[in-house]
Amino acid sequence: MESRYIKVTRDKAVGLRKEILNSQLTSIYALKKMRMYDVLRKKELVLKSQLKSKLSAFKIQINSIISTFPEYVEAKPEVIKTSKIEKKVKEPKEFDDLKKDLDEIKKKLARLQ
Repeated sequence: MESRYIKVTRDKAVGLRKEILNSQLTSIYALKKMRMYDVLRKKELVLKSQLKSKLSAFKIQINSIISTFPEYVEAKPEVIKTSKIEKKVKEPKEFDDLKKDLDEIKKKLARLQ
């Protein structure tokens, strides 16, 4: 294989060198972020497991407290049978007078016929 060389100016070489260094810097930042992500995921996993254990302990405590309470028995509603009582409503005196007038008019009509 034959080696070929390309003539590069000094300015272009410096620009290419800067681009290479910037890409290396970017990849290092990405690697740092990925490692930080791994650390945070491990912390999250630890916290979740601690939370789960505390919640299960709390559930056990609640169940023990509930077991000390007396049981609630729902009472059946009692059906009360009531007898129907008819109340006589007293009519005011005005109605009595009207009834008397009606009776008189009926008697007069009966006589005319």
